[in-house]
Amino acid sequence: MESRTQWTCLVDTQGQVSEWEDKTGKHYLSAFPQVIGYAQALLYSKRDALTFYYHKADENLWFQIALQRHQQEFTVIRAKQVELPFGLSKRELDILILISSGLSNTEIAAQLYISERTVAKHIEHIFGKTNIDNRTLLAVFAITENLCCLPLPGNLTRSMLTAYEIETIAKNRQALANKPFFSTKRESSRPIIIGVPYVEQGIGQIDTQELLNGTVLAVETINRQGGINGRELRIERAGFCVEDKKSILRAYQQLFDKEVDAISTSYACYSAETHELVASEGIPYLHLATHSSSNKLAQNLSPEKIDNIFQVCASDVNYSQGIIRFLQEYQYHYPHLVKKKHIVVITVKWQWIDIGIDCLIHTLRAQNWKVDVLELEQSASPFLYAMGQIHNLSPSLIVVASYFTEDIINFYTEFSKQPSNAIIYSIYAPSALLPHQQMCEGVLWATTTGLSANHVGQCFHQHYQRFFGHQPSYSQASVAYDQVQILANTWRHTVSPRNFKEVLSGIRSLAYHGVNGTYYFGADSQIGLTYPDDTMDLSISQPHLIFQIQHGKSKVIAPSLFAESAFRLPPWFKLK
Repeated sequence: MESRTQWTCLVDTQGQVSEWEDKTGKHYLSAFPQVIGYAQALLYSKRDALTFYYHKADENLWFQIALQRHQQEFTVIRAKQVELPFGLSKRELDILILISSGLSNTEIAAQLYISERTVAKHIEHIFGKTNIDNRTLLAVFAITENLCCLPLPGNLTRSMLTAYEIETIAKNRQALANKPFFSTKRESSRPIIIGVPYVEQGIGQIDTQELLNGTVLAVETINRQGGINGRELRIERAGFCVEDKKSILRAYQQLFDKEVDAISTSYACYSAETHELVASEGIPYLHLATHSSSNKLAQNLSPEKIDNIFQVCASDVNYSQGIIRFLQEYQYHYPHLVKKKHIVVITVKWQWIDIGIDCLIHTLRAQNWKVDVLELEQSASPFLYAMGQIHNLSPSLIVVASYFTEDIINFYTEFSKQPSNAIIYSIYAPSALLPHQQMCEGVLWATTTGLSANHVGQCFHQHYQRFFGHQPSYSQASVAYDQVQILANTWRHTVSPRNFKEVLSGIRSLAYHGVNGTYYFGADSQIGLTYPDDTMDLSISQPHLIFQIQHGKSKVIAPSLFAESAFRLPPWFKLK
């Protein structure tokens, strides 16, 4: 008995304990009446699982408790004797829980009957132990790492934590006999189907594989955990060609004919006709088509007509803000390289995007900068033509406004033949370039939804690497993963995935803390927010990340909160 550290048992709706793996597990865990109560309470909630830490005070032992709903009327308890992670003390864990519940230092002090100064000191220790120095990120980290214990500290009257919901139910165990429990349906039934339109041929194929990989990883992860209330998730794909707009419509119609339960896709699929078609179907639709023209409110369409369309990250016009911030830093640190305050923005007619060009021109003109826009026609060598114009203009910064990885590769190839002392600043496109490819060295690029090197990002990186045998790209795989998880989290708490009205309401009310940041669709536009452009609140936004490719690897250089490296002059610069 002394050498054993793990035990399991089953608990039913009446709180009766039975064997799961062996008699010892049942016997040992029967001595944990509070944990039994939480397992029973889970069955009367709409939750499928809960993981938390539990302190057995009489033996001064800590356990990690994992509760998992099983079949219709049981919870499996898995208990493992552990030490608290990250070297946290019980008091530090209590404070971390209260931070995750949204309490201020003053409120935490009142809950724990200690001074605010003591609270601040404990938080300082937590920052050091977790290597996190931001309160909002700390709260997100605590939730994703299941850093919670039961019973909860203090006397909370509100909390967003699942543990709070379960504890509240458990405190009223006597009333559970007459309360209906929420059963999970494990019988054979139709899978829940996610439709994925993807680029099957032509430009955009480089990035689309990451869309598919991220979606597959999310679906596999969810199915291994029991699916959605016992129902399997399945992917239905439909291919198209970006240059053939009719093929895009056919792909969507194919998915509608298959009666998919939602559609999750990227940016390459956009056309006004496509979104009109999706709006008419009423099906939940999560996409990355952040072109400003895809903002339905800008097209004077009512919120009711677009209530099924969710743009998971901020619109393209935000990119101008990142460019302006970078230029201010660049001019401050390298004034001798900015003798000619001139920018060239390259746009492409095969997928035009507005990076906030009006704002960019207006703001920079006030700072004595000149901005030229070079729009490229589809031709045999559009970037060869672009380089001829660039050598005539000699700008200090070149912005390549195209999402397609193929475009930045082709531009960089032409630029490398006769480079100048100009920074190349790309919009999203290099996100699909991996270190082993050693491409576009020195290029800067920005995204309003990206994979940072924080703890959550690193965990996803490892998860993806184990599954596919190579690292993920820096945006598409992780955002595709998050899109599926947003749908899954909503479906778990709805009567049926086919009850679109309830599903859409659930997505709008959700603030989902994903790999790339927090997704929030509470505004009428149903467009994700970005930090620091739309809001300074990271609990409802994703960071607007600026990367630089250094030794083949994309590294975040801004915002400073997420930076893993500093800007370096590109290797093509020739300094006197």
